[in-house]
Amino acid sequence: MINLMYFKAAWCGPCKSLSPMLTEVVNGLGNLPMITIDIDERPEMALQYGVQSVPTLIVVKDGAEAFRQSGLVTRGRLMEVLRQFASAKQVLNG
Repeated sequence: MINLMYFKAAWCGPCKSLSPMLTEVVNGLGNLPMITIDIDERPEMALQYGVQSVPTLIVVKDGAEAFRQSGLVTRGRLMEVLRQFASAKQVLNG
């Protein structure tokens, strides 16, 4: 199983820039589940995953961390990374 975890905060300026782009990219891929976690509402999740800054993206594959990115990321890099995991999921389900 593959999940994208997106750690953010309401007060985070870079999160406000990343959120719409991330939603657009994930929706475009169509088959990558995304879990959005506000670190102020769920600090235990941030602690559990060792998130020290926002925004942070973590891809979890088969229960293990497969990718982590903290800070802003370009649309191109985001698509490149997430496409790999979306493709892997299609192969597993196909």
